[in-house]
Amino acid sequence: MKMNQQPFDPNQYPGFWEQMNNFKDFLKEVGQGVAEDGTLWSDKTMEERRQYTCERCTEFDHQRSRCMACGCFMKAKWKFERSKCPLDKWEK
Repeated sequence: MKMNQQPFDPNQYPGFWEQMNNFKDFLKEVGQGVAEDGTLWSDKTMEERRQYTCERCTEFDHQRSRCMACGCFMKAKWKFERSKCPLDKWEK
């Protein structure tokens, strides 16, 4: 374990099945974007705005780059155009 890194506490995230449901919703959102208009990736500006917002949110786990509200790995989620913040903090 790195210095200053807290031990992993799985209780700080939603339960396993809730995380799986959140992942299913994420895949559905991304798939709908591709099916409707071919949109998959967000542009770099959108990705950076999402990252900026998350990094200032109390639900963001900075050590693991994960959202404690949904359990997602945010470095991946920021990259997809149709992905959504579970707390509705990202611009539309």
